[in-house]
Amino acid sequence: MALFTKILAPTDYSENAASAIRLAARMAAECHAELHVIHVVGSNLLRYAVREGILSSEDTDDSVAKKAQDEANKSLSDEIARVADGIVPTATAALFGEPWREIVDYVDTHGVDLIVMGRRGLTLADVMLGSVAERVIRHAPCPVLIARTKGV
Repeated sequence: MALFTKILAPTDYSENAASAIRLAARMAAECHAELHVIHVVGSNLLRYAVREGILSSEDTDDSVAKKAQDEANKSLSDEIARVADGIVPTATAALFGEPWREIVDYVDTHGVDLIVMGRRGLTLADVMLGSVAERVIRHAPCPVLIARTKGV
């Protein structure tokens, strides 16, 4: 039986996260495990839609939600293609909410048994270990491997 069967690599589109995705993909291949790659948009649907400029005067709550979800899914697909190296995740998801909480909820919901994530993210709050990584480590029900990018 494989040590890990489902490996999650959350991304914030940073180089640290890209390194973590590549490491998670190698580990998944060696363990014959599923690779899940997710991105959590750290704001609500409306704020995201405004920031991305995808609103129109005809939009309803439902159409805003669909547009925001479609845009977030496209951004995640683009990131996976950028990171590439032949990586084909078993599952992907673009989620909205507080990143650490959505990551831990995803782990619980999908039976993930290892999280591989970057040491620091894109925000100023991620000075040392990273506020999201630190919270995931504290709350995750499974091991968390922090991947370090060379020189960082």
